[in-house]
Amino acid sequence: MRLFAKIYFIVLPFILYIPNWTVIDLRASQWLNISILNSFFLGYILLKKTDNYSYIKNPIFLSFLSLFIISLISIIWADNKVESIVKLTDLFAILSSLLIIFFFVQHKVLNIKYILSIIAVTLVIDLIGSYYQYFSVLSFSDFNFEYSNSLRGFYGNKNMTAIVFMIKLPMIIMLGELINKKYFKILVLSISFLTFYMIFLQSSRAAFLGIFLSIIFFFIMMIVRKYYYENNIKKNLSMLLKYSLPLILAFLFFKITISQVGEISVENRVSSIIYNSEDASSLERFRFYSAGLEYIASNPVFGCGIGNWRILSIKYDFEKMFSYVVPYFAHNDLLEIFIETGIFGFFSYLLFFIFILKINLLNTFKSLTNDEFPPYYLLIISFIFLFLDTNLNFPLNRPDVHICIFMYLAVLEMSNQKLLDVKN
Repeated sequence: MRLFAKIYFIVLPFILYIPNWTVIDLRASQWLNISILNSFFLGYILLKKTDNYSYIKNPIFLSFLSLFIISLISIIWADNKVESIVKLTDLFAILSSLLIIFFFVQHKVLNIKYILSIIAVTLVIDLIGSYYQYFSVLSFSDFNFEYSNSLRGFYGNKNMTAIVFMIKLPMIIMLGELINKKYFKILVLSISFLTFYMIFLQSSRAAFLGIFLSIIFFFIMMIVRKYYYENNIKKNLSMLLKYSLPLILAFLFFKITISQVGEISVENRVSSIIYNSEDASSLERFRFYSAGLEYIASNPVFGCGIGNWRILSIKYDFEKMFSYVVPYFAHNDLLEIFIETGIFGFFSYLLFFIFILKINLLNTFKSLTNDEFPPYYLLIISFIFLFLDTNLNFPLNRPDVHICIFMYLAVLEMSNQKLLDVKN
C-alpha cells in the first residue's frame, strides 16, 4: 500500500505539468487526467482487503459527498442537463480524489514530510515557470502592470498562480521546521523571498488581502498565548519573523527594482481591494454578485440546477455585457453553489470549509498550549488563501488549483492524526 500511496501523491501534482500541445481547453484535459488517475486507484481501493473503513466517515469527505448527491438531484429541474453532467464529472473527480487521499492518510502509510517535500518541489517548479516569463518580459521591455498577467506560470492567470503560491508557502515553512537543518532553513527563506517578490510583481489583490490577514492571525495567536494561556510567545514570534522577514525584504527589493508608476504600485492595489469605482474587475464582480443574490432571493430552495448558472446569468447581465462576453461564473463558488443547488447544497459546501477550519483551529489551540507540538497551525494561513479564493474566484472549476488543495488536505489530515495520537 505504501508504494501505491507514494505513486499517487507523486503523479497527482505533476498532472499540472503534463504538456498539452494540441488541447484548446486545458481545464478539461486536466480534469480528464485526474479522472483517469483516480479510476486506477479507486479500483485498487475496491480490490484491497482492509478492515478500516473510517476514511469514508471523514466529515470533510461526507460534506462534499452530500454536495455531490444534491447536485446530482438538481439535474431533474435543470434546463440544460448536458451542462449539469459536465459539472458533475468535475465534482466527481474532486470527490474521488478526496476518497483516495483520505484512504491513504487513514492507513498511515506515508510520512507528512514526504507530502510536504513534494509540495516544496512543485512550488519551486511553479516559481521557475513564473520567473522564466518575468525575465522574458525584461528581455524586451521594462516591467509594468500590463505585463503582470504574463507571470501566470503553469496556471490560467496571475490570480490563480498567486493563490497557489500562498497556499503552498506556509507548508514549505512548516517543512523547514520539521527538518530543522540550517541549510534547509536558508533554502526555505530563499524560496519565501522569491515567492513574495513574485506576488508583488503579479499584484494580486486577493494575495495582498490574504497576507494582511495572515499577519493579523500571527498577532492574535501571540496575544491569546500571552494573556489567556500566560505562555511565552518566543516561538510564535520566531515563526512570525520567518514569515514576515522575507516578505519585508521582497517588498523593499520590489520598490527598488520596479517603477511604481500606475497600477503596479502596491499602495494602489491594496487601496482597491474592497471596492474601486473605476476598476473594471471590481465593478464586474459586484455586478455578478448582485445578479446571483437576486436569483437566490426568488429561488432559495432548489436553485437552477448544477452547472446552469453560466447560461441563466445571461438573462441578468445581457444589458451590461460588453462584446458579447457572458458572466459564465459568479466569481464566488459558495454563491454559485447556492444559485445552482439551493440552500441544501450551499450548507453542504459550507460545511466542507467548516470542517477544514475546525481541524485548523484544533491545531492552533494545541500549539498555544504545547511548545513541543509541530507548527501545524501554519496550515490555517493556507486555509485563509484557500477560502479567499473560494469567495473571490471559482476554484471548483479549476483542476490546477484543486490539485494544490488536495495536497493541502492530505497534510491537514496527517496533522489531525498527529493531534489525535497526542491526545491518546
